[in-house]
Amino acid sequence: MSTKAQQSLAQAFNELVLERRFEDIHIADIIKRADVSRSTFYEHYRNKEQILVHSLRVVLRPIAEATVAAKDCNSLTPILEHFVEVKELALAYFHSPLSRVMVELLTELTFNEMQANQFENKLRLPREILCSQIAHSNLGFIEAWLNDVSKLSSIEVEAQLIKGTQALIAAANQ
Repeated sequence: MSTKAQQSLAQAFNELVLERRFEDIHIADIIKRADVSRSTFYEHYRNKEQILVHSLRVVLRPIAEATVAAKDCNSLTPILEHFVEVKELALAYFHSPLSRVMVELLTELTFNEMQANQFENKLRLPREILCSQIAHSNLGFIEAWLNDVSKLSSIEVEAQLIKGTQALIAAANQ
């Protein structure tokens, strides 16, 4: 459960991320925007990378949930439309060292989702490798879509992400 201060910090960080590059955001900026003390920041986060992971988790979790569970119910549409709304920022993340953080986090979330869904399978490769492959594939697909490689709607992208994940899982079971 998050506290009011933690919510203020997350909101301040998210606002700053939309205004400038991650490298140009300082803890002093976050606490000033959130109107909290430095000690309050450190009660909740060790550094700005940790608040980044907290913020990305909110955006990436639905990708793991929908693709692993194969829920074709437009649950990703709001997330995909958010990526379009902040396209320049999203592409900056895809083309920066922060892409590693995104892949690692989506790998973790995908792994957790597979465990939560009690995946009964006979994988011929370690689950960690499959989850990493799924994370790379899904983020690569979203990046290509944002770069206008294809003129798919967010609903079509969601469907393709689910199909792609299921194909990777099926291939790992053969």
